[in-house]
Amino acid sequence: MKTTNQKTCLVCDGTAEGYMLLTRDRICRDLQDYYRQDVSSAVVDCDYAMHRCRKCGLEFAEPQTPGSSVFYDWITHTAGYYPDSRWEWQKCVEIIMSRKAGGARLLEVGCGSGLFLDKVRNAVGSVLGVDSSENAVTQCRDRGVPARCSRVEDLEKDSGYDYICSFHCLEHIADPSKFLGDVLEQLSPAGVIFFSTPLSPMFFEAVWHDPLNHPPHHITRWRLSSYRALAGSHGLSVDFYFPARRQIREAMENALHLKYFGRFETFSRDRLLERMMQKPAEAMQDLIKLCWRALADRGAFYGCVLVEFRRKR
Repeated sequence: MKTTNQKTCLVCDGTAEGYMLLTRDRICRDLQDYYRQDVSSAVVDCDYAMHRCRKCGLEFAEPQTPGSSVFYDWITHTAGYYPDSRWEWQKCVEIIMSRKAGGARLLEVGCGSGLFLDKVRNAVGSVLGVDSSENAVTQCRDRGVPARCSRVEDLEKDSGYDYICSFHCLEHIADPSKFLGDVLEQLSPAGVIFFSTPLSPMFFEAVWHDPLNHPPHHITRWRLSSYRALAGSHGLSVDFYFPARRQIREAMENALHLKYFGRFETFSRDRLLERMMQKPAEAMQDLIKLCWRALADRGAFYGCVLVEFRRKR
């Protein structure tokens, strides 16, 4: 179902057109299919319309209502929600170590249980994590990592952090431009900010709807052009880092696996081919969509991006 309402983009002066309506019932069904378990309607508060900016490509939900405490209490207790590691954590550690950052101060916004801070603290002089979850802060402190239960906008202005990191937080936030502005208030004049998010639309989304990359979980969906617009609106320069790129055959198999078997069901190549032969016309359409997606955007294979912001000199 589509919507034609127009909105002003959240990060530039472009016009964003509505392109999809996600009803509350559909979101619950999609989450139920994803996790293979019943999902109460109380988990989702409202319907959402998705909009895409003509100018920078940012996609965002209307209303800009993040998931409720009921939603996050439910989803954070599902199996595998919190990863044990992220490729961008190690990439950040490598970058910081290459810049001889001993003695630098580092702040992580949305620090979770402190896994990244535990990895990076030997490369810098001091670290601090902030998170809105008291449970996450307790886990940080149990690791011996300094942490505070707070939102970044509630911190006293510091302007002394050499590095500020925030991994997979921006896409959950209703006002990304204000969030970046609040982060900048904590940054030293020559400091660096690292954000990471999914790089949307991801390759497999050509044939499979990912409910976790849509509201109420993700309120915004980012492209490289959207990040450039966000950086420009704050007078920042921007650089991008990417994980190892998948081969196209592997990426196509993964996309079809997600469509036919879901996230958690294992499959073999023989079983995938058998499933495709049951509906060959549909399978051919899926392959054509994936081929067009690959031709339209070579960055689609990465799935995730690490973004470095710094003030222009």
